[in-house]
Amino acid sequence: MEKANSTKINVDDLKLGMYISNLDRPWLETPFLFQGFVLQEEDQIEQLKQFCEYVYVDELKSKIPLHKPKRPVVNLIDEIKNSRILITPQNPAYKTTVPFEQEITVANKVHQELNGVISSIMDDVYNGKAVQILSLKQS
Repeated sequence: MEKANSTKINVDDLKLGMYISNLDRPWLETPFLFQGFVLQEEDQIEQLKQFCEYVYVDELKSKIPLHKPKRPVVNLIDEIKNSRILITPQNPAYKTTVPFEQEITVANKVHQELNGVISSIMDDVYNGKAVQILSLKQS
């Protein structure tokens, strides 16, 4: 049974750090003591291969990301460098409407507030808690 934050993964694609949230068979048909665990040893992966074809991995509880970025960062940087859009002092992308000193003060306050919110969210994710969307929207 797949949950909203779980992804079906073939046992041949498992990696240490993934959180196994469910199996393709009842837990009682396997030697695993806990229904849900983080892969910490290669032996656990080998055991899963013996009993299962696929498992469900909880993306939020996993210690590693499940998906790679769709586009390599290096290629994106090259695209930006080679783009035809040039921003020069003679052709600025924006007009200055407030003095730098005033803007930097506001930017620092916003940065500190968001840094705290992001830190709190990351702590919740790391501890397996649900992300508080309402507090995120209020920020």
